[in-house]
Amino acid sequence: MDGINAILGAAQILEHSISMPANSFIDMEHVYNYVIERDRRKIIKRILTEMSQKTTFDCSSKQQYLFKDDDDLYICKCPLHEGNTRYRTNSKGEMVPVTLTRAHVGQTRENIIQSVLNDFPDEKDVIKLFYEVMKRHRETQIVLCCRACNKKLEKHRYVQKI
Repeated sequence: MDGINAILGAAQILEHSISMPANSFIDMEHVYNYVIERDRRKIIKRILTEMSQKTTFDCSSKQQYLFKDDDDLYICKCPLHEGNTRYRTNSKGEMVPVTLTRAHVGQTRENIIQSVLNDFPDEKDVIKLFYEVMKRHRETQIVLCCRACNKKLEKHRYVQKI
């Protein structure tokens, strides 16, 4: 009976299988080795970075639609923006439509996370560390703006609401 079940199982796999080029497969053994060779602090920092970004994005994703114009383009409302507020210059010098990012005013997300890891160097509970990262974010202004203005805002201490 086990032989028949194995044949039936293999037939079901073949029935639902597709073919893809060999170079499209991710070597998960390589990924695993990459992870286990990393320093614990770097792994925790990455987890905290990803979680704080995703959480901030999830809680503010609808807000960015307030910055779309009639042509369905985003507008950067930052007073530091240079040129047309619907476009920015990319790394190749080309004008591309603005996409909105969440910019930290006066400090970086990395600085917040580093300060938490420095204050709690032996903490292994990532959830406790994450709560502390988000708690410290409450003291930081985060605004929607284009990628070019995002970096400029890290140098400013405060943005006034109008």
